[in-house]
Amino acid sequence: PSKKKYDEAIEMECVAISKGFGIEVNPIIAEPTSLLTMLKDKEQNVGKEILKNKIILFGAEKFWELVLEVIK
Repeated sequence: PSKKKYDEAIEMECVAISKGFGIEVNPIIAEPTSLLTMLKDKEQNVGKEILKNKIILFGAEKFWELVLEVIK
C-alpha cells in the first residue's frame, strides 16, 4: 500500500484506541534511519521514549530489529 494509505490506517487505529480506552494517542511515524539516529543519540528524544515505554502499535518486529542493531 501507499504511504498515504498506511498513514490513514494508523490514524484510524489511533482514533479507535482513543475512543475505546479514553486516552489520547498521538502517532509518530518514523523512517527506520530516523529511529536509528534517535536511538543512538545521547540526548533524550522520542525514539528513547518509545523504547522506555514500549508503546508500539505497528512494526514491532522491525522496531526490535533496529534496537538490537543499536545495542550490538
